[in-house]
Amino acid sequence: MQGDPREVAVRILTERGDASRGSYLQGLGDPRDRALVQELVSGTRKQRGLIDRHLAAFSSRPTGQLPARLLNALRVGVFQLLFTGIPAYAAVSSTVGCLSRRGERAFANGVLRAAASSLGHVDMPSLDEDPVGYAAARYSYPRWIIALFIRRFGLTGALSTCFLGNEPPPLALRVNSLLASRDQYLGMLGEAGHSAEPGAMGASVRVRGGGDVTKLPGFAEGLFVVQDEGATAIGEAVAPLPGDKVWDVCAAPGGKTTHLSELMEGQGEVLATDVDDSRVKMVNESVGRLRLENVSAQVMDATKPDWSRRFNRILVDAPCSGLGVLRRNPDLRWNRRLSDIPRMVSRQAALLESAAGCLLPGGTLVYSTCTLTEEENEGVWTAFLGKHPGLEPDDPARGSGADAAAAKLGLYAGPPFAGPGYRYILPHLSGTDGFFVARAAKRG
Repeated sequence: MQGDPREVAVRILTERGDASRGSYLQGLGDPRDRALVQELVSGTRKQRGLIDRHLAAFSSRPTGQLPARLLNALRVGVFQLLFTGIPAYAAVSSTVGCLSRRGERAFANGVLRAAASSLGHVDMPSLDEDPVGYAAARYSYPRWIIALFIRRFGLTGALSTCFLGNEPPPLALRVNSLLASRDQYLGMLGEAGHSAEPGAMGASVRVRGGGDVTKLPGFAEGLFVVQDEGATAIGEAVAPLPGDKVWDVCAAPGGKTTHLSELMEGQGEVLATDVDDSRVKMVNESVGRLRLENVSAQVMDATKPDWSRRFNRILVDAPCSGLGVLRRNPDLRWNRRLSDIPRMVSRQAALLESAAGCLLPGGTLVYSTCTLTEEENEGVWTAFLGKHPGLEPDDPARGSGADAAAAKLGLYAGPPFAGPGYRYILPHLSGTDGFFVARAAKRG
């Protein structure tokens, strides 16, 4: 089975690897096989809860007692049965073929055949009697996340958010405005046979079908960067001007850093900092590919700045629990804990305090996260504003012309997900990843 997509997927899951790494994909020359590996790994990780519910119904042994490779092979098999449309006989035989031990092969064959014959017929909690339990089982989320979503968005909004979190993320690009216009790049994509359309943001392009972005026209030349449209709105909210001095406090991997540089037309200074050297290298790689010359990157714990530089614009895109980007991070829902949030809040508050001390009079501070919790978002922001009466809240939807257009297109949410200087970008309303964006100006 060497070189079979199921074998590769089982290996990645067992070794907790990255499905995009070339070392795992060697021997898979067909792009369709590579795409199948991505689908199997991402889907199995996202749907682990529902998959394990099926395994528990049809396995004579508890999943916790199964060897890791056998368990992951069974999960890949059940995922194929439930979600891919692959014929049952092919899903069963190909998965069993990933195992080398005779006893494991016989066991897997029996479990998967039983699952295939009763596809989807497992006991589920009642939506009316136990909505948290139902959603947790149906959409494969921990109960605490489901409870949080229901409390914040209501049952219908929570179910929509969960559904979207299990969908494959769309491929959105941000065209490098210093090297090409969006219309020019859409023309290049069309000439190369790709189906694409303009996105909600002025520089955004939506590419249908996904695929290897390094094979898209203009990648090596720096004509675009992969960036969700919601993330693009954050740079627009900063609204830097040519000649500004800008600090991107938590810059890696560099998407927002490069956007700020482009909005400044390559004029002025952008300082990009991050706490880890390997993450700063990611920023430098992105900056180099996009041929941006006004960005400098350095390693720094931004909660302890050791210099007295001042900036016109500061972006604090803070580390967070990440509940707005679950569809892009299949393991995150299982690895994140409710107990992580207070630690996140403490660091977010410290980062904002550092930023406030480096903002010039008349300057703009933007705080953003890619999560949906009240504690990390409006909780942090309103407490921060309370300590800094010299900061005037300013609606981020008015950040620039492109931002205002995005607001009209429904990218930003209104009350109750808007308040003094802040708005949410909610997945179930916008179709993008989820973000919190807050903006304030320092009185001159």
